[in-house]
Amino acid sequence: MMAARFADSVGVFAGIVHIAIAGYLLIKSIELMRRRLLAWHQERSEEHTSELQSHVRISYAVFCLKKK
Repeated sequence: MMAARFADSVGVFAGIVHIAIAGYLLIKSIELMRRRLLAWHQERSEEHTSELQSHVRISYAVFCLKKK
């Protein structure tokens, strides 16, 4: 009887450990996705800013040429 209770306890403990590990891995994967998304967003923001700066320079050059 005691051995059966011990086996049940070990099984429950193993299940809890399994759930804890799965939760930890889920959190880590969410953190990784978040970091990758932030890195992509930062990279894209820099590209977008560079494109806007180019458009502003071209527009200003056209404005100056039309003004003459």
